[in-house]
Amino acid sequence: MDDILVITPNGRWRAFVSELLERARHLGIRDLTHSVVSFSLGQEQLVMSQGVSLTTTKRNAYEHCLILVDEDRCSDEQLGSLEACLADTWGTNGRLMVACPSVESWMLEGHRAFSRIPQLRGVDVRRWFAETGIWPLGTETPDQPRHAIEALFAAFRIEPSNAHYRLIGRHFPIMPE
Repeated sequence: MDDILVITPNGRWRAFVSELLERARHLGIRDLTHSVVSFSLGQEQLVMSQGVSLTTTKRNAYEHCLILVDEDRCSDEQLGSLEACLADTWGTNGRLMVACPSVESWMLEGHRAFSRIPQLRGVDVRRWFAETGIWPLGTETPDQPRHAIEALFAAFRIEPSNAHYRLIGRHFPIMPE
């Protein structure tokens, strides 16, 4: 039996989370046997409506299950319903993790990792955000993290691909507590 099944809303999330899980030593955890699964269409709404059904078919293959969603794309009612369904199937071995407000806000905490994308080598991403007014200095995160990353990629003509999210995840700074 593998350790954990992770359900994500899209391929970008899958790429970022997969890279983080490959860095168990940096996370301060043991190596995990895992699968990270995403929906190619529908994203959060499909995760909300079909996520637990998908995990049910894999219940005997994994010890634990984690479903990830963006807070800004789901209602409190949807989150409560998903959490209840997950508990029915997985008991205490299933968890719902809500990115507040989105996975992009997590990614921006490690903005220096963006320099691994070839088109951003040598670019001070944080300074670029400040100069454009998207993310003023002295603020914790931009008001719209998803839009901030979209604007960055558009300005430098970068396709926001799974591969780029994987690069960011591979080089994301992890600070042990």
